[in-house]
Amino acid sequence: MSARPKKLFTKNALLLAASFFLILFTLFNPAKTEVYAKDECKEIDDKDDQLKCYAKKEEETRKKLESTRSKIEETLNTLNQISSQLSVTQSQLDSIQNDINDTQKSLDEINENLKDKTYPFTTNYYGVIRKEDEQNTAGEFLKWMLSQEGQQCIEQAGYIPLN
Repeated sequence: MSARPKKLFTKNALLLAASFFLILFTLFNPAKTEVYAKDECKEIDDKDDQLKCYAKKEEETRKKLESTRSKIEETLNTLNQISSQLSVTQSQLDSIQNDINDTQKSLDEINENLKDKTYPFTTNYYGVIRKEDEQNTAGEFLKWMLSQEGQQCIEQAGYIPLN
């Protein structure tokens, strides 16, 4: 009677593979990422030009959301192909299916936002403090913003939390 080989692939292996694909995609993605620190359209005096500026930003946001949706779908397809080739237990498959369902729910929300144009404009914010200020108010505020409570507040305000 021959010994069966250990199952080498688990959920962690799938996550590692997904991370690897994400890193490869990031490294070889020729698209340039733009970061806006403030609302340039707000400073335009002519209302028609201001509306054109906002329309352009809305189109840019829509394209970025579509691109993100496409990348998520590609990643999901890759993960589905990998998971179909792996020998995993039923509980691991259930966990993977839950992750896929969560991602599908996010895709549905993105699609809904693209259709009715309800997703708000976003701005990237950065929290930068000096090393010696980590224990002061600014450092504590940054820690709170990254905490579960801070992320819940961000989500309640209508924005997408980090996690």
